[in-house]
Order: sequence, then structure tokens, then C-alpha cells
Amino acid sequence: MRMWDGSAWIQARVPRRSHERRGRPHHRCVVRCSAPAGFVPCPMPKRIQDLPEEYLVNQRSVARDIGLRVRIRRAALDLTQEHVRARMELERVVVSRTQFSRIEKGEAFPNAAEIIALRKTLGVSYTWLLEGKEEASRREGE
Repeated sequence: MRMWDGSAWIQARVPRRSHERRGRPHHRCVVRCSAPAGFVPCPMPKRIQDLPEEYLVNQRSVARDIGLRVRIRRAALDLTQEHVRARMELERVVVSRTQFSRIEKGEAFPNAAEIIALRKTLGVSYTWLLEGKEEASRREGE
């Protein structure tokens, strides 16, 4: 198997059977080789490297607003973060304590699966969770 380690191509051989390991160390045998002709390594782009500043500011603002609404609704239901996380796990979405805390503080933007699980767990609409607006049919029913 050939892999690029950042500076050169390496040839790695992983033993397939236990009898192939006899007399050899139990780690991969690595042999350096040259890169193919015409190959120019380039650094991996960062995810948010070229995004405009106003987009990042807006994303942080939306994350803070969603976190605030999650915290308000959780307090209204008298649930702990642990209870909400356990209910989210019933929806097959596992969120660590740190990640849930970061969502509530507005430091992390929840992904789609987390938003779906939060909506079901907290018993709110997507519109309220994402935008803070109540749906017209809900207000009329109250």
C-alpha cells in the first residue's frame, strides 16, 4: 500500500497472516520511495479559510440564538443537560457533554441530526428553534 506522509511516498506492508509476522516486528515495515512524476503536494484547505467575515459573524450569532432557545426551553421543561442528552440518544443522536454545553453556550452550531433530535426532545417547532418565530397555527390554538 502506498501512502503520502507529507514529505514523501511511503510503501507500507501490513502482514495478512500471523505466520508472516514470525521473525518480524509487529509494526508496519516502512520503506521510503520517491513521489510519482508530476505530483505536487499541496496543504489541505481549512474548512473556513476563505469564508467572508460577515458570514462567520452571522453564523456565530445564529449559534448563540439557537443555544439560548435550547437553554430557555430546557429550563421551562425543568430538565438537566443530561436528561436532554439521554432523550436525544433515544432519537439515535449521541452528543457528548462538552458538545451539548458548547451548543447551549452558542460556541458550536448544531448539525442537522442534532437539530432534528433537539426539536423532538424539546417539543418545539423547527421555526422556533432556528429562527425564534412561533408558527401562526400554534399561536391561534393557544
